[in-house]
Amino acid sequence: MQIENTLLSKCVAGGLVEALVSRQIAPHHFEDEMNQAVYAAMIRHMSKYGAPPSRDVVMSEFPGFKLAVVQDALEYLIDQFVVHVQRREAQRAVLDIAQQIDLNGKDVSYDTLFMQYA
Repeated sequence: MQIENTLLSKCVAGGLVEALVSRQIAPHHFEDEMNQAVYAAMIRHMSKYGAPPSRDVVMSEFPGFKLAVVQDALEYLIDQFVVHVQRREAQRAVLDIAQQIDLNGKDVSYDTLFMQYA
């Protein structure tokens, strides 16, 4: 989950939340609840005021948020975050498939089950 904090830190420090929104990144893509809340608040602020919140605004609303110093390019961080989310979703799908097989035993339709996750 370090990539989550790194990406948000970059966006908070640089006022770059629009780049995440344009890539259709949503709060639920973040695993950590604090990161979800921070990102959702940034989106609300931008929607209401037409500009991303400053570092001071974010830190006053979320004093427990650990702001990292980030030198990497935003596009690189977004790419790494997308891979992180895809991996987490793939792991969830595999576990769900295994549960469905265990629950349904011999009555499972493997073709249908795999098509649901394709």
